[in-house]
Amino acid sequence: TVRLGLDDQPDFATVTAGTGPTWNVWGSYKGSVTAGTLFTITPADGAPADAWTGDMSVVVTIANAHELVAAYRILVFEIEVWDLADDSIGTTEYLTMGLGEISIEFTQATAGPYTVEITGGYYITHRGSPPWTTNAEDPLIMCQVLQREAP
Repeated sequence: TVRLGLDDQPDFATVTAGTGPTWNVWGSYKGSVTAGTLFTITPADGAPADAWTGDMSVVVTIANAHELVAAYRILVFEIEVWDLADDSIGTTEYLTMGLGEISIEFTQATAGPYTVEITGGYYITHRGSPPWTTNAEDPLIMCQVLQREAP
């Protein structure tokens, strides 16, 4: 069973790790990544009302791609950030071992909260027996939220 390791890195907002999806892998296999909530983003408590500009960047990173290459030939996550206040979505981005970091930008957004979600994805593992017992197949996903200055 693959388990996503989740690490939250707050800046001006609280970022809370979710449970994320899990899946099973073995050698020479193609499969899909199930949907799941990775992180919840909430503007910092007690921040003055004028501190929130509505302009932010949500940066999502695969922190251990160098380890994942032992298990996967291909690993793709479809990532979306949802604004729960008005039930809207930012752009959809694809996080892969080759493109290990994505940034989803918001301009004049509400004060949230937001969720970072995997809405799907797929993988292809290597033939043979990679070190499945060393957790080399478990992605570590990090999230950092940065407040941008208004243009």
